[in-house]
Amino acid sequence: MFRLRSIRRGAWVNDMSSTGGDIDHVYVTYADLHGVTRGKIFSADRYQSIAESGMRNCCGVFSKDATGTPVPETGIVWENGADDNFMFPCPETLRAAPWRDRCAMVVADVFEPDGAPLSVSPRHALKRTVARFRDATGAEPVVGYELEFTLLDTDGRPASRGTQAYGIQQMTQAADVLDALAGAFHESGVAIDTIAAENCDGQYEVSFRHADALATADTLFQAKHMIKEVARRAGHHASFMALPRDGLAPNGLHVNVSLKGGRDAFGIAPDGTLLPGLAGSVYGILDKTADLLPLFLPTINAFKAPHADSFFPRSASWGFDNRSVLVRVPDLDGPGCRLEFRLPTADANPYLALAGTLALMAHGLERKATPAAPVIGNAFEQQGLPPLGFDFGPALERLAAQGWLRDVLGSLVVETFLTVKRRELDRFNAYVTDWERDVYGALF
Repeated sequence: MFRLRSIRRGAWVNDMSSTGGDIDHVYVTYADLHGVTRGKIFSADRYQSIAESGMRNCCGVFSKDATGTPVPETGIVWENGADDNFMFPCPETLRAAPWRDRCAMVVADVFEPDGAPLSVSPRHALKRTVARFRDATGAEPVVGYELEFTLLDTDGRPASRGTQAYGIQQMTQAADVLDALAGAFHESGVAIDTIAAENCDGQYEVSFRHADALATADTLFQAKHMIKEVARRAGHHASFMALPRDGLAPNGLHVNVSLKGGRDAFGIAPDGTLLPGLAGSVYGILDKTADLLPLFLPTINAFKAPHADSFFPRSASWGFDNRSVLVRVPDLDGPGCRLEFRLPTADANPYLALAGTLALMAHGLERKATPAAPVIGNAFEQQGLPPLGFDFGPALERLAAQGWLRDVLGSLVVETFLTVKRRELDRFNAYVTDWERDVYGALF
């Protein structure tokens, strides 16, 4: 048995110090372009040297499409012989891996052999965006995610029945998984506010505690893997697909942002208008979201979410405490004042979705612009609101035309993302779906 005496459980979760127990293995992980968890498992004694000297990793992993197939057109596969980069664990992300006894998990940063940040890494793209945001505004983004997922049994049926949002009975039907999940979050030190039943069969939502941008993205990245593992051990499957199947509601990833410090801190004036920081942030999201859609709806499946009968936003609109719009501003002032960006789907990469959100906000803040009047009432039924253009192919080309975004996130991560997603679309267009077989096969 291997022992890692330097990182006992109490070292990263203060109130777990009484549990004791050495760690035998560590999952060293990173997010690829899709937000999928990649990495390796190391024995505890081997992790000691990994923390100091890093571990080798094939750079071609960042070229993989949704099927796991490398896309040579990205230019990062064979041009340098599918060479290695190096990953170094980020010690602030070290936490218990509660689905396995005596195991820990940690997020790694990825670097070139010369020590430069690997520019195709989504985590580096977020770090770059946060730094630029901070330099431009003097403010620190404070972020909280609301993550929805669908819990299915081994036969693919939802683990609970009913559209009783916040229904305790709906939660009781899946209590074996949800109780285990709450315990796992506590054991690993993942700070959440709530777990709640959502708006359709088997759908649940976890609200994560607000924190600084990078820490929040790291937590969500780890928590998504944790949710899948806890569900699997309980004999279920947790799906973050945007639209898991016909008749279900989409799974969303709402991004809540406020600003701390600086000249652009959020606030609402006594007459009910938005102060400049909040006004500019809302304007930026409304003005440019349609051009960045694939960062927030990253799959062909996600582009079906707006067609479901749900709370999914369909226009570039905003309002006070209104869940039919793209940007909701709860009726709060002072430190609790925030915006809620309601577009991203649960399959979005936590790092790229947040980087895109902050890029949109910075776009509006730089222009010191003010959004149009807030929507009153049901935005789904109002005419004349700017459409978002939910078509995957054209959305990729709109994203490709955003030269300013390459400057913010990094050119290579944007271009690689586009190349991989274009290949995904090509594969889908060549695939015969169940719908085609069911309808056309019976008709012709």
